[in-house]
Amino acid sequence: HYFIQSNLSVALSMTSLQIIGAGLGRTGTTSLREALEELGYSPCHHMDETFATQEHLNHLWKEIYRSRFEETCHDDSKNYYLDNLLKMVFRGYVATVDCPGYMFYDKFMQWNPEAKVILTVWDSPDQYVRSVQNTFFWGNREKSWVKRSFWKMVEFFTMPSHVYWIIEYIKKLHGVDPTHPATDLALKYTDWIDKVTSTVPPEKLLIFNVRDGWVPLCEFLGVDVPDRPFPKRNSSKEKNDAVKRISIGIASKKAVKLSAVLIVIVSAVIIGRKFSFKFP
Repeated sequence: HYFIQSNLSVALSMTSLQIIGAGLGRTGTTSLREALEELGYSPCHHMDETFATQEHLNHLWKEIYRSRFEETCHDDSKNYYLDNLLKMVFRGYVATVDCPGYMFYDKFMQWNPEAKVILTVWDSPDQYVRSVQNTFFWGNREKSWVKRSFWKMVEFFTMPSHVYWIIEYIKKLHGVDPTHPATDLALKYTDWIDKVTSTVPPEKLLIFNVRDGWVPLCEFLGVDVPDRPFPKRNSSKEKNDAVKRISIGIASKKAVKLSAVLIVIVSAVIIGRKFSFKFP
């Protein structure tokens, strides 16, 4: 942990946030991010950032999880450690939306008391369920243990390590495994809405459906309404295509590493036999 501990002093402040997104992933957060950036709230943090500009920070997500849910340090320093890890990831952003930022909306409010909070929602819980079942939480609709086990094995070889730790954080935060068929995703969705609406002052909160477009968003932010259509991004198909591209890239890298290891092992065996080395 030397790198992390030696850099905590540069991440003691994170007061740049003006907009805090508290909505779950797959609730129009990609469209909202583009809209906010068009309105001047840039840069805006989104899960996509972890694959683009923040790859050098992705190793911190394991530490963020451990510092929150495991006994990695004394109680009196645990929150300090977690807070500074988060500040290292999110410092410099004007806005946050989507996962993983939504999980820390309450901390962001403490650090940025003048910031406004946007809670993105669907028309109904069922729409949310269909969206996440068709993308991230496909396992929730898969009843066959055999099929789920197979695709879990595929995920093991294709999932980026930071995504694994973020999903583990989601499980702990919500108290359920959203990838398991026994989990009621509609209840998870409504419970989260209830939590946010009960902890954010009404004057600082916008409950926002991206289908409503520019007007409620701009009125809430006190800015002019742009003379162009509201962004519509990241359909289930677009998200799945993006995930496939990332997964194929990661699987290819792991395959190359595995091939290199196998080549070394085979070469060692061949050389050993050639020179009559005895292996235990």
